[in-house]
Amino acid sequence: MEDHRYLGPHVGCATHGHRLLPHGTTTGGRVICECPAHQCKTRVTVPKPAPERPPVTSQPAIHHPLTATPSTELAIRSDQQRFDKYQLAALRQKGIVDAPNAELAIFFHYCKTRGLDPFAHHATMVNYGGQWTIQTEIDGFRYLGHRAANAHGDIIAMPEPVYVDTDGNEHRHWVRNEPPGMVIVTILKNGAPFVGEANYFEFRKLHPRTGEPMGLWAKMPANQTRKCAEAQAWRMAYQAEFAGVAIEVPTGETGRVTAEVTHMSRGSDAPEHANWAGNNAAAASVAGQLERLGVQTMDEMVNLTAAFLGVDPAELDNLRDVPTADLYRIEEQLVPCTDIAQVHQLLTNGDAPPDDPALD
Repeated sequence: MEDHRYLGPHVGCATHGHRLLPHGTTTGGRVICECPAHQCKTRVTVPKPAPERPPVTSQPAIHHPLTATPSTELAIRSDQQRFDKYQLAALRQKGIVDAPNAELAIFFHYCKTRGLDPFAHHATMVNYGGQWTIQTEIDGFRYLGHRAANAHGDIIAMPEPVYVDTDGNEHRHWVRNEPPGMVIVTILKNGAPFVGEANYFEFRKLHPRTGEPMGLWAKMPANQTRKCAEAQAWRMAYQAEFAGVAIEVPTGETGRVTAEVTHMSRGSDAPEHANWAGNNAAAASVAGQLERLGVQTMDEMVNLTAAFLGVDPAELDNLRDVPTADLYRIEEQLVPCTDIAQVHQLLTNGDAPPDDPALD
């Protein structure tokens, strides 16, 4: 005498009032539901239910004390007004080399006003074609996001990211030996979804000369695209806290534009590359750039390098002893040049060559 009428989305049997029960599937994958009464002909087909997504475990936001006492020489103190000598040395190790004092002052102000730690991978400075740019790294986005959630008493969670190929098909994991077309990351704030999307072809960082992905975009494109999508999701979830915060676009461990090293041939007219550069990667990079521009002898390379440094060529025996920062600065100026005439123009006028893609 139990009432079997189905109160869900599927109607029950109009004759007997029974709930229609699953009874096999069709060739198209639809589910056949029939009335369990004897010889009842009532039958409907319904779409096969979508598989359930793995459960998302919500957890309280990570607590970040706002008044933590600095415990190392690198920590930015509340009474500090500029980077000290220990912090500047650490920034140089992170690849921030030859940054003007004014740019460093702006970077210090940016980190201190937002409570970011540049030595904990929260923020960094990147030199793109002579233009320094402050970028908040993904760990900085997570720190700011968890701190905002803690301040508001929000519960946050993050389901698994969704990877989308160039045909529009979604994947739970990305195992292909090619970049994904897009990554979608969702942050749940008190159960409400905030979705961030990152298109690989819009966020990738390309080499200014070759047009190829460089740095981590060449090594880990899926990981880099996912981080950009996560940063977008944090911005959606906490718009006020992330106003004016730039999304990270990494270019490598040091954040500088590194040119390809063209290995010189061992012909009779080629300079002794190994003896000239040794194990100095910066010197080898400058050598590769000069050879690309048509410089064929070691004396020419020394003369041009001395001109960039503003010193007498007689004072320069070889380039292995030139400071690494100076070599990288010379390399960055050589990257946009297409012939030796532009190098001489650069040395004469002090201007970058026309149509410099690194300055776009």
